[in-house]
Amino acid sequence: MDPSKAVLARRYAFAEGDAKKAEEWGEQLWLKLRIFFPSAAPKILKAPDTFEYLNDRLTNYVHSRLVVRGCQIMKAMAELPEDAIELALSDAVEDVLDLTETDRLDIAWLLMRICGRANTNKGSAPTKAQSAAITQFAYENGHRCYLCGDNLVFTRVANEEFAKGTARDTSVVEFDLDGAPVPHRRAFEIEHIFPQKRGGGRSRRNLAACCEACNKYKDVLLSFADLSIETMITSSTDPEKLTKLFGGKQRFALLWRQNGNCGACSGPFHNAHDERLLLRRRNLDDSFHFHNVEIICGDCDDLNATDRIELRA
Repeated sequence: MDPSKAVLARRYAFAEGDAKKAEEWGEQLWLKLRIFFPSAAPKILKAPDTFEYLNDRLTNYVHSRLVVRGCQIMKAMAELPEDAIELALSDAVEDVLDLTETDRLDIAWLLMRICGRANTNKGSAPTKAQSAAITQFAYENGHRCYLCGDNLVFTRVANEEFAKGTARDTSVVEFDLDGAPVPHRRAFEIEHIFPQKRGGGRSRRNLAACCEACNKYKDVLLSFADLSIETMITSSTDPEKLTKLFGGKQRFALLWRQNGNCGACSGPFHNAHDERLLLRRRNLDDSFHFHNVEIICGDCDDLNATDRIELRA
């Protein structure tokens, strides 16, 4: 298979000696919380799908609030028995949500495991051996960023510094794992799709290759809904202004919303031959705003050549 078209697949082959660190408790908590919030959009809305991100945002807010508070409680009560800590966590849930005792205790149980793991120095970060195995696998399969599709650098220096947990100076490009010089591209980083600080584990399905820019923008956010998407609206059609408005974090929010897939062909950006990212309107009669724009790959440029802005040349 051509490395530039290798599917990410998240098929990382590494040994797991601590099954608890691979448990996706954060995602379990999110899914449990999500059912408590209304899913039906107000009938007055002509585009009901635009309402979904508001429910997601509310779920994200409650999830983050509970996890952060839970971590504080567990740090303060570290020397106390587990049943006392779990009771305190249950009280914290009750301060936020009006639930049945069963649901409240279920959430407290999840919080105890999420926060207990998050409060450790390493949390659910891959071990040195796992990091090396993941990096080697991603290199051999030509992995690109799972969100924006950018090519990644797999250097010896990057691998060694990643294993040490130290930052990399990406302005200096060394040699690839075969000893050949490589052009400057974004450094490879291991990304927790569901943030480890919010309960994400190191299971294979929660780890992906990511460029440092996307990893930095995502931080501990749970979804694109956490970004200030309400500000992404303009009546302008000036390419320079649009590139600035939909660049950086805003571009990342769109990529995340699209799950790293082209809005035209639905193919992953990391599989596209042409690395350009192009912004276009879905409805040409409407203005440029978050719900009316999508990013397409360079391979689909000819589908709407009169109405697209280059976000990445």
